[in-house]
Amino acid sequence: MLCREVVPQDENTLKVKGLSIVNGCQSAVALRKNESKLTDELLVPVKIVKVGNYEALADDITYRSNNQNSINLKDLRANDSTQVVLKGQFEEMFGGKVQYVIKRGEDATTGEVVIQNDHAAQILIALYNEEPFLAHRKFALFDQQYKNVFHPKVSAPHIYLGWLIWDEVQGQLDQIDNELIARYALTSFVLVYLVGRLMKESEVGAAVLTSPADYLPDGEDVVRAGVGRLVGDILVDFNGYVREQEDDGGYFDYKTRFKSQAAIKEIAEDVLRGHQRAARRNSDVEFHLDEGSSEQAEALGT
Repeated sequence: MLCREVVPQDENTLKVKGLSIVNGCQSAVALRKNESKLTDELLVPVKIVKVGNYEALADDITYRSNNQNSINLKDLRANDSTQVVLKGQFEEMFGGKVQYVIKRGEDATTGEVVIQNDHAAQILIALYNEEPFLAHRKFALFDQQYKNVFHPKVSAPHIYLGWLIWDEVQGQLDQIDNELIARYALTSFVLVYLVGRLMKESEVGAAVLTSPADYLPDGEDVVRAGVGRLVGDILVDFNGYVREQEDDGGYFDYKTRFKSQAAIKEIAEDVLRGHQRAARRNSDVEFHLDEGSSEQAEALGT
């Protein structure tokens, strides 16, 4: 509830002026309709905010109070020029194969691959922003972090590359020794981040990340194969890291660690050291693209 003024009367009573319910109107209506059934045993938590005559503050509180989840904010961003442009790029560059969904109620059955834009935001912040520890905060990704995630340099191929990496990760989650970690949603975004981190160790990997439109969609099979190899190698070191942590402390608190910037940095450094050691023994461990078929080679310009 918002009001212009609050005056305490006694320990149990407040006198408010200019009262307005900005979140909870349905509850108030339901209580009024069932007034005869209410007793003094019913307690309803209420937050009262004094805003005085500051209309801008009242508007901001009203907006925030009614948009507490990413789905509502996703709907509000549906007409944002960035989302409209990205949707157009997917239609133009992927020929109907990939459907980019930007609002609820949109038909999501026309593409072979369907990417919800809130899922895209989670992937982008893990892969390109290198902040997988924020991927679970969907509300922030469409609010405070929105311009940092969907910045002007992000295009449909960037999102599709991120989705492709995420999809390859899904196919190998069963290689994680700890089943609970494998099933934890944030794990996938940590692995997406690690894939991107290790791709940057090779010239071709950095090129794919920077200019995915040069490789997708025509060279998708070749890129997938390279990502798949890298995911498999990462999981060897990832499992080793988890085992070491469990041996030292008896329990690896993955739910806390995967939401910690410092912990993610530690995991990345450990996996990177293992990758670099393996690459010195065998350069094929580094991210690379096999030419594959002549058509794929031509598509990639190799």
